[in-house]
Amino acid sequence: MRIKNPDAVKRKLTRMTALGKDNLQVRAFVYVHVASQVISDFDWTMSKFLYKGEPNPTCHGIFEQAPDMTLEIQNQLHILQKTYEPIEWDPTIPVSTKIPIMVEWWDSAQKAIVTSNMHKDTLRATVNQCHLALRDYVGDFMVQLHRENIPLLIFSAGIGNVIELLLERFLLRFDNIQGLLIGFQEPIIHTYNKTIASFYTSDYINNVLSKRSSIILLGDSSADPSMVDGIPREGVDSDLSILKIGYLNNNVETLLDTYMDIYDIVLIDDATFRIPLEVLNCIVHSESLDF
Repeated sequence: MRIKNPDAVKRKLTRMTALGKDNLQVRAFVYVHVASQVISDFDWTMSKFLYKGEPNPTCHGIFEQAPDMTLEIQNQLHILQKTYEPIEWDPTIPVSTKIPIMVEWWDSAQKAIVTSNMHKDTLRATVNQCHLALRDYVGDFMVQLHRENIPLLIFSAGIGNVIELLLERFLLRFDNIQGLLIGFQEPIIHTYNKTIASFYTSDYINNVLSKRSSIILLGDSSADPSMVDGIPREGVDSDLSILKIGYLNNNVETLLDTYMDIYDIVLIDDATFRIPLEVLNCIVHSESLDF
């Protein structure tokens, strides 16, 4: 764990503890209709980056393991990932340059997936058999949020149907609606446009998000701290009440300084949700947190 300014983090925690759990939002980031508020990304934030020494699949990646997916589509998805993922994570490429490239990637991948005409039962079987693993203590974290009636918002460039089924698989989510995977939500969500302002109606923002005045944000990319952009500033009175926790999964030497600047707490090669859970307990139970 790295913290650039421990005193600032302590001040934020003191402020958030004083505000109490009823003012807390946790944001995770999945664009699906989930009862929500912690802001958190899903792929490689709530899910592990590595599992048993191998890369943990993303929500898009599990389609390469789908039994009804043709080898042609599997290869197409694999080639798209190998082509575009290095661009996504390259810190030398401006975000303005990356955005149309990310849209091109997700659009191509989603069209390939839809052409498979995969039935929801097949998707469920694929999700249940895939090797995607959540970080240790994610379940405890989500149960604690539910117990304390703290809203969780998962906001992700991953696929909502898959995330819902994964949460169901891990007994952290319930029913789903659609029987066929026939399309994807517009506009396409990618790493660099995941903001409240881009995807939520003013009624949702004003009636739900603006009611709580402290936020825990969880992410793993340099763009994830922007997920809070667009939340009305009433209630969230300053950055003092937004605590940003970032997972730095790879390229540590290259990215550490950047992550230290944009996240309050940076977790390096950490396969767990232990720190987010401790932060949550600190706020809910007024416990101290040692750095």
